[in-house]
Amino acid sequence: MTETDNTAQNTYTFQGIRWIPSYRDFDHDDADIEAANEKEAWAILSKTMKNWKSVGITHINGVEVKQEANG
Repeated sequence: MTETDNTAQNTYTFQGIRWIPSYRDFDHDDADIEAANEKEAWAILSKTMKNWKSVGITHINGVEVKQEANG
Protein backbone atom coordinates (compact mmCIF):
# COMPACT_ATOMS: atom_id res chain seq x y z
CA MET A 1 0.00 0.00 0.00
CA THR A 2 1.32 3.45 -0.88
CA GLU A 3 0.80 6.48 1.28
CA THR A 4 -0.87 9.42 -0.44
CA ASP A 5 -0.26 13.09 0.18
CA ASN A 6 -3.54 14.88 0.86
CA THR A 7 -1.97 18.33 0.47
CA ALA A 8 -3.88 20.34 -2.12
CA GLN A 9 -1.74 21.00 -5.18
CA ASN A 10 -1.99 24.09 -7.35
CA THR A 11 -0.51 24.69 -10.78
CA TYR A 12 1.67 27.82 -10.97
CA THR A 13 2.55 29.05 -14.46
CA PHE A 14 5.81 30.96 -14.66
CA GLN A 15 6.91 32.98 -17.70
CA GLY A 16 10.05 34.94 -18.30
CA ILE A 17 13.42 35.24 -19.98
CA ARG A 18 16.22 32.81 -19.20
CA TRP A 19 19.48 31.55 -20.61
CA ILE A 20 18.85 28.51 -22.82
CA PRO A 21 22.13 26.58 -23.13
CA SER A 22 21.11 24.78 -26.33
CA TYR A 23 20.40 28.16 -28.00
CA ARG A 24 23.45 29.76 -26.40
CA ASP A 25 21.31 32.84 -25.83
CA PHE A 26 18.48 34.25 -23.72
CA ASP A 27 14.96 33.37 -24.84
CA HIS A 28 11.37 33.40 -23.62
CA ASP A 29 10.51 30.33 -21.56
CA ASP A 30 7.68 29.13 -19.35
CA ALA A 31 7.05 26.40 -16.81
CA ASP A 32 4.06 24.86 -15.06
CA ILE A 33 4.93 23.88 -11.49
CA GLU A 34 2.70 21.74 -9.24
CA ALA A 35 3.03 22.88 -5.61
CA ALA A 36 1.05 23.32 -2.41
CA ASN A 37 1.75 27.08 -2.24
CA GLU A 38 3.58 29.91 -3.99
CA LYS A 39 6.71 29.65 -1.81
CA GLU A 40 7.07 25.96 -2.66
CA ALA A 41 6.48 26.69 -6.36
CA TRP A 42 9.34 29.23 -6.40
CA ALA A 43 11.62 26.73 -4.63
CA ILE A 44 10.83 23.99 -7.16
CA LEU A 45 11.36 26.39 -10.06
CA SER A 46 14.75 27.49 -8.73
CA LYS A 47 15.87 23.85 -8.41
CA THR A 48 14.58 22.63 -11.76
CA MET A 49 15.00 25.61 -14.12
CA LYS A 50 18.00 27.85 -13.63
CA ASN A 51 19.47 30.96 -15.24
CA TRP A 52 16.39 33.22 -15.23
CA LYS A 53 17.06 36.84 -16.18
CA SER A 54 13.49 37.73 -15.23
CA VAL A 55 10.53 35.55 -14.29
CA GLY A 56 7.12 35.85 -12.70
CA ILE A 57 3.92 33.95 -12.04
CA THR A 58 1.32 34.61 -14.74
CA HIS A 59 -1.40 32.09 -13.77
CA ILE A 60 -2.47 30.02 -10.78
CA ASN A 61 -4.70 27.06 -11.66
CA GLY A 62 -5.33 28.61 -15.06
CA VAL A 63 -6.51 31.95 -13.64
CA GLU A 64 -4.47 34.97 -14.73
CA VAL A 65 -2.60 36.78 -11.97
CA LYS A 66 -2.98 40.54 -12.24
CA GLN A 67 0.32 42.36 -11.85
CA GLU A 68 0.30 45.62 -9.90
CA ALA A 69 1.77 48.60 -11.71
CA ASN A 70 4.87 50.12 -10.11
CA GLY A 71 5.39 53.81 -10.26
